[in-house]
Amino acid sequence: MKHVLKHYPPQGETRHIMTTKKKPTPQDFILNDVIHCARCGSGMVVKRGYYVCPNAGQAPTFCPTVSVDGKHLTHQFIATLVNRVMSPSTLSEIVGQIRVRVDDNLTAQQDKLNLSETAIEELNNQKLSILEKVEHGEVTYPEAAPQLDAIQASQAGFVYEAVVSRKEMDKLYYVADEDAIRSVAQDMATYTELADPTLAKELVNAFIEHVRVSPGSVEITYTHPIPGEQAGQLVTCETFPLPQPAT
Repeated sequence: MKHVLKHYPPQGETRHIMTTKKKPTPQDFILNDVIHCARCGSGMVVKRGYYVCPNAGQAPTFCPTVSVDGKHLTHQFIATLVNRVMSPSTLSEIVGQIRVRVDDNLTAQQDKLNLSETAIEELNNQKLSILEKVEHGEVTYPEAAPQLDAIQASQAGFVYEAVVSRKEMDKLYYVADEDAIRSVAQDMATYTELADPTLAKELVNAFIEHVRVSPGSVEITYTHPIPGEQAGQLVTCETFPLPQPAT
């Protein structure tokens, strides 16, 4: 998400983008890796600004799926998704669902952290006990060195595990943050308008499972724009009327 503008265009600008007829740009076809014909299953191709089923009117299938205005479909999806996520009710619902998962994962990570810290403390006590024996002359340091080295190596492993657990817990706290979720949605909307087409496609494809076009409708399955590795756990499937060319 580096170098992404953080402010979603004002509503007036959104309407202008969606209703003003412009020459199609590469950004308008960032769905072409995930858009398919629902009738024959073929990946749709771009022709003259439209997503078109390659089997439409072609033998032997003579697929009835009609073409879709690529620019309109892209902006309809982005506008719908952002509006959904930015609404207070949906945002609260998403955060609530995420926090249920986060709480379970936090408990698991906290348990791992506790085990690591307990092991570190026990190993530290063993090391102190050996050093006391060396100090009292019960064993020499060269005799104790191999055991001390083994304890040190074990401690290093548990310290690493503790650091990993803390980092995972930090990620989980971030994932359930409403501001973070809102920021990802804003990034997504802005990126598709201003970013390099390749980067925009990567960003959008990270959230869209698939787009299936049927005669008269478009089905879009997408994940909610949740930051971090939790993205993809909340999936929504929606059906829209088939977009017509902007006028």
